[in-house]
Amino acid sequence: MARTNRELDRDQKREEILRAARELFLEHGYEGTSMQRLAARVKVAPNTLYWYFADKDALLIGVMKRVVQAGLGEYERRRGTALDAQVRWMLGLFWETRTLIATVHNRAQVSSEVRAWHDTAHRMIEKAIEAELRSRGLANGHEVAAARIMSFIAEGVVAHQSSKAEQTRIVRLLMHLLRLDVDDGALR
Repeated sequence: MARTNRELDRDQKREEILRAARELFLEHGYEGTSMQRLAARVKVAPNTLYWYFADKDALLIGVMKRVVQAGLGEYERRRGTALDAQVRWMLGLFWETRTLIATVHNRAQVSSEVRAWHDTAHRMIEKAIEAELRSRGLANGHEVAAARIMSFIAEGVVAHQSSKAEQTRIVRLLMHLLRLDVDDGALR
């Protein structure tokens, strides 16, 4: 069924709001981005934003959904490339959005909606990593744990602002560990 101009206009405005919100969140942080400031950026009345998003947390989730969807799309295009290059790319993506990631972790402590989205996003990312590890015959049946470890390492490296040299050492060690033989749960 064809969409009406009104529906298309609404979708375009929603996308404009999400783009502006991402820019403002990255420039001024979550706390420093008021709905008033966002409304001024997209040239609408502040109450208009609430036609599109229930609250600021819903706006944050909308921004992060776009980040994760774009990231997973790019990750799919990178499948089959060297795994260490994929991990370094992931670290780069996490670095670019580090303030948004930190905001999600902070808001997840007080917002059940943000917590639910965070958990779902982690699972989606980890499923993609699991599939990649499985397709390469790595992690020897421990793909779920290995994918979780990889996502935690990526977040930790970014949160602790590791240097490129340190990131390279971490990625090399991780690649080495993924190739270890595992027998009845004991690493050899």
